[in-house]
Amino acid sequence: IQSTTGSKLKLEGIVYSTVLNPQDGRKNWEDLVTAFCWAFREEKNATLVLKMTHHNLTTFLGKLLLLYSQMSPFKCRVVAVHGFLTDDQYQALMNSTHFVVNSSHCEGQCLPLMEFMGQGIPAIAPRHTAMLDYIDESNALIVKSSTYPTFWPIDERRAMRTLCYRIDWNSLMEAYRESFDIAMNHPGRYKSLRRSSIRSIEESA
Repeated sequence: IQSTTGSKLKLEGIVYSTVLNPQDGRKNWEDLVTAFCWAFREEKNATLVLKMTHHNLTTFLGKLLLLYSQMSPFKCRVVAVHGFLTDDQYQALMNSTHFVVNSSHCEGQCLPLMEFMGQGIPAIAPRHTAMLDYIDESNALIVKSSTYPTFWPIDERRAMRTLCYRIDWNSLMEAYRESFDIAMNHPGRYKSLRRSSIRSIEESA
């Protein structure tokens, strides 16, 4: 991926990508990072790309560096991409990605997840809220989750009147490891996941 300034990001090995706003509390990106670093602490051929969509770098950089220090040492690679990507750059990211990852507490749609899956990129994701419409075992490695009480974001009283989903961190970590094994050693299953990803998005459109 080449930036407008001429710098290049070279993605090698098995690549995992996510696109999110770090200020959106639903996204739960901290679990996504820590589970990745633990799963691949001895694996140098695994890379996680965090495409952060917020305009302010400070919304995530400090927290990300703290997570690095807490999980260190690890051999895998975590890359945070900040700023606007052109259509060509975004396509290059998708072309380099083996799995798209989601660890959200809830979703209204998750268009980036659907965009990647529509390009034949299987998911690692929970199966809840809007993702029930297109995530299943044929196109994704399912991350376990369970409900907990919470409040609607627009409710200033913060009355506990709805439910959200808590991600099973160990399930996410194991899904990373299983996906790596699939990508490296089971090309037939990986191709099946790719085909199902495209089909599921076409059917949900």
